[in-house]
This record gives sequence, C-alpha cells and structure tokens, in this order.
Amino acid sequence: MAETATDIAPSPSPFFALTVAPALSVHLPQQRQGIVMGATQPPVVVTDIVTPVLAGVILGQSLYGAWVGAVVAIALVGAVIARSLLPAIDPETSAAG
Repeated sequence: MAETATDIAPSPSPFFALTVAPALSVHLPQQRQGIVMGATQPPVVVTDIVTPVLAGVILGQSLYGAWVGAVVAIALVGAVIARSLLPAIDPETSAAG
C-alpha cells in the first residue's frame, strides 16, 4: 500500500514553479525575467530532493493528516506571497481599458 501512496504524493515545487515565480516575473523588465526564473531553480531542486524523502517518512508512518496539512500550508504560503507581492490592479488590463 505504501508504494501506491508514494506514487500519488504531491510535490510542492510544481506549485511554486508554476504559479508564484512566473506571476512575479511578468512584472519585471524583460531583461530581468531570466534572472528571476533562474533564481527559483535552486529551491525547486532542493524541494525535488527533499520532498520524496519527507513523503516517504510521513506516509511510512501513516501520518496522512500531517501530509495534507503540509500541502495546505505550502499552498497558503504561496498564496500569501503572491497576494503581497503582486499589484492589486493588473497594469496590463487597466492600461488597455
């Protein structure tokens, strides 16, 4: 059963890599977007290494509530970061209208 559970364990790094980092990089000059995207790679790599180990420990001990709590906490942290760093009004849509 543990083998199938580890196959479905979500990784928090795709959430960060696909939502927060690109959302923040579009508000920078085009010349600096590559720097922002490159700066996100080391945390993503560390997360890719640590997440399977952490998931194996959590799932091996049947701590499913802790796993769900960790995923929810990571999602909330990403949402708070995005909300605090992104402007309230999208400058691209307000300039066009």
